[in-house]
Amino acid sequence: MLAIWEKIKDDYQIIPKRTDAYLNWRFVAHPTNRYHRFLLEYGGEVKEYLVLGFITGRRGEKIGRIVDILASRKEEKLYGALLYFALKFFEKGQVATVQILESACPELKRALERNGFSHNLTKRATGISPTRTASPICSLFRCRG
Repeated sequence: MLAIWEKIKDDYQIIPKRTDAYLNWRFVAHPTNRYHRFLLEYGGEVKEYLVLGFITGRRGEKIGRIVDILASRKEEKLYGALLYFALKFFEKGQVATVQILESACPELKRALERNGFSHNLTKRATGISPTRTASPICSLFRCRG
């Protein structure tokens, strides 16, 4: 993973360093969530990656979540390919809705809109602490399954 990070890190203004240790800590060793991780390799080289998960909505519906997505901003079509793959994956999982937190990346925003996602504002708990009650407004893109 470090090779892809080194190639694209300057494409983004603010982004956590995507090392193997960071990704394993965040997605593999997570104590409560199980994530599905995918890499796109071309010519023996990792070009992009995608992390997907499932949550249960307030009414008991199954929701697909695009948790992390990383590709070169110079190759916008890669975002479209990742989103297409994610939607097919969630279609098999019979989800009601697919969500992704808003990104500052204009290439990803355009790919989201081209793949049927729409921009919504929603109230969402921060999840920082069980005793914390703040509910800031977060932007989500949603796509109906």
